[in-house]
Amino acid sequence: MKASSLLGVVLSLIIVLPLLFALPLPPMLKIVVLIAVVVYSLLDVFSILGRAPSQIVLVKNLLLSLFVAVLIAVNFGILEASVGEFLGGWTGYVLFILGLILVWLYLAGGPTVIYVFTIFVLMFGYAMAGPYSGYVKQALWGMAEPISIGVKSLESASHDLWLLMTNPQEYMREQQMRQVRTETPTAYPRGAEFVSINLLPDYVPSNRSFYVQVRVENKGPVDLKHLSLVATPRDRCYGNEFNFSKESLRVGEQLVYEFGPFIAAAGKQQDIGRRSEVELTLHYCHEANSNLLVTVMSESEVWRRISNREMSFRLEVATAKATPAMIAMSVGEQPLIAGREATLLVSVVNKRPDGRVKLVKGSTLNITLPSDLLRIIDPRSPCKPSTQAKVNCSASRNTITCAWEEGETIEPSKYTSITCRLLTQPVEISKSGSITATLNGYLFELHQKVGPTIAQSNEFIGSGVENVVSLGEPCYLCYSEFCGIWKGNSCTRESCHSLGKCIYNESSPTKKCVPCREQTLCEDYPDEEECTSDPCGIGKCAWNGTGCETCFDQRGGKLYDSRGNVRDAVFSKYLRVYDGNTTVYDKYYGEVYEKEINFQGCAYDEAELCMPFEMVGEYHSGNRNYVRCCNAAKCMSLEGYPDYTFIFRFTNLTENGVCFYEIGTANLVERCYNVNES
Repeated sequence: MKASSLLGVVLSLIIVLPLLFALPLPPMLKIVVLIAVVVYSLLDVFSILGRAPSQIVLVKNLLLSLFVAVLIAVNFGILEASVGEFLGGWTGYVLFILGLILVWLYLAGGPTVIYVFTIFVLMFGYAMAGPYSGYVKQALWGMAEPISIGVKSLESASHDLWLLMTNPQEYMREQQMRQVRTETPTAYPRGAEFVSINLLPDYVPSNRSFYVQVRVENKGPVDLKHLSLVATPRDRCYGNEFNFSKESLRVGEQLVYEFGPFIAAAGKQQDIGRRSEVELTLHYCHEANSNLLVTVMSESEVWRRISNREMSFRLEVATAKATPAMIAMSVGEQPLIAGREATLLVSVVNKRPDGRVKLVKGSTLNITLPSDLLRIIDPRSPCKPSTQAKVNCSASRNTITCAWEEGETIEPSKYTSITCRLLTQPVEISKSGSITATLNGYLFELHQKVGPTIAQSNEFIGSGVENVVSLGEPCYLCYSEFCGIWKGNSCTRESCHSLGKCIYNESSPTKKCVPCREQTLCEDYPDEEECTSDPCGIGKCAWNGTGCETCFDQRGGKLYDSRGNVRDAVFSKYLRVYDGNTTVYDKYYGEVYEKEINFQGCAYDEAELCMPFEMVGEYHSGNRNYVRCCNAAKCMSLEGYPDYTFIFRFTNLTENGVCFYEIGTANLVERCYNVNES
C-alpha cells in the first residue's frame, strides 16, 4: 500500500514538474511554486510513511490549494490573451463562470482535473497566442463579422418568438411599429458599403508602420450625399486620425482611399499575435420614402359586407425602397370606417444589424395624406413622438412636417415612432388612396475595426520596453529609442517624463507624449509647466505669459533710462532665476546703476543702453543669436519718405530722426548702415 502511494507521488511529480516549467510565469514565481510543490511532496511522503499530525495535513492542503490557484490564474491569463479580443466585454463574465466550474471540479475530483485542464489550455494558448497565433486569428477574424451579424439577427428573432408566446398583443404592437416591406422582396437594405479592406502589410512587427486601403461602393438604390470616411487608431495602435470626404456618391460608384501611416504598438508580451486596431467609420447623408395603401369604407357598406361574409379586416404593410432606414406606417386594421377618428403610427426603423441611424438636428419627416380620405384633427399639434425625442410637428393642408430639434440615434434593428390623430372623410361606398412619407437628412453610420497582426520584433524585446511593461501604466507610444512603447489614453505628465526625454502635451487628442528631437526648441513646449521643467534639457527656456521662448546669451530690447527716455538696449548674462536687479550701463550719460526690470520671459543680469539715435542690430536662428548696438548709424529724415519708420523723442535733446539698419544673414553677422549709405 505504501509502495503504491509512493509511486503515485513520483508520478505526480513527473506530471507536475514539466507542467510547471511550461507555464508562462516569471522566473521568481516559478521558483516559489517549485519550492511549494517539493515541500508538498515531502509532506505527502511523510504522511504515507507514518501518521501525520493535523498541522502537517493542514500545511499540505494549503500548499496544494496554492498550486492549484496558480494554475487556474495562469489558465485564465492564457485564455484572456487567446480569446479576449473576440469576447470583448463578455470575457470577465465567461472567466468567472469557468472559475466556478473549475472550483467545483477540483472539490469533486481533486487536482488531477486541474492538471488535465491546464494541459489543454496550454495547447489551445499555443495556437491562439503563440508564434502562429497571427495566422490563426487572421482566419478567425474573417468569420467573426458575419457570425456577429448572424447572432444579432438570431437575438432579434428569439425576442420576437418569446414575445409572441408570452405577450401576443405587445408583439402585434411592435410589428405595427416596425413592419415595412421592400419593393423587391429579397432586397437587403443597403447604402455605401465596405467592399474591401486591404492591410499593407497583413503582419507587422511592433513599432513599425502600416497602411489601410479601403474601397467603398454605393450599393443602394439612390445617390448618397456628404460621404465621410474616418480612420482612427485604437487598441495597440498609434498615429493620427485620418479622414476623407466626398460630396456625393452615385449608385454603383466606388471610391478607393489609403489611410496611414499607423504604428503598431505592443505594450506587453501578450500583445504579440493580437491585432493593431484601426477603427473605420463610414457615414453619409441618406433619405428614405415609403407609402401605405389606405381604404376607407362607409359604415353601411362595412356592415353589409360583414353580414354577407364578403369581407374581413386586415393589416396593411407599408412599402419602401431597401435603404438602411425605412419608414413603417400603420393605421391598424382596414378598411377604416368613414367619419371616425383613426390613428396613424409612423416609425423610422433601422433595418441594419451593423450600423446606426442618426436623426440629426434638422432632419425632417414629411407625411402626405390623401385629402379625399383623411384629414388632420389638430393642425397645431398633429403628431406626438412616442419617445423622449424632441420632435416638432406642424401641419399645412394635407401635409404633416415633423422636424427633429435635437439629434436622436437609432441603434441596430431598433426604431423610433410618432403617433398622429386623423379623421376619415365621408365616402359613398369605398375608396382607396396612399399615404406617403419621406425622411430627409438622416445619417447612417457604419463602424468596422481592422488591423494587421503584430509580429515579434527585436525592438519589442529591448530593455526600454521591458521597463515600460514593468511599470504597467498605459500611455501613448513615445516614438523614439529611449521613450519606449506605451498605449492607451491615460498618460500622465509624470509617466511621460519618466520614459526619458519626452514632451507631454495635455491638450493633444492623440500625441500626448512625444520624443524630444535634436532640433527641439523651447518654442515647442506646449504649456508653462513643460517650459519650466524643460524635459528636453535645452537649458534656457522661459515662459513669457503666452508661450515658451528660447533665452539667448544676449538679446535686444527697449528700456527706460534714468531720465525716462525709451532707449535701445542689449541685454546680456541670461539668468535662469531672476534676483530682482539688473546692472544698467549708459555710456551717453556716463552712468552705471542697478534697476529692477519686469522681464516677461527671459531675464538678464546686465543691460547696455545704445547711444541716442542708434538701433539694435540682431539676428537669431535656432539656438544662435548675434546682437549689438549699431554705433555707425546716423539718424536723419529721409526726403520723399512720407512717414518715419522710427522716431526717438528725448526730453533734453532737440534732434529727431529716422534710423535704418540692415541685417546680413549670409555670414550670420549683422551690419548696420548709415541712412546715406543705403
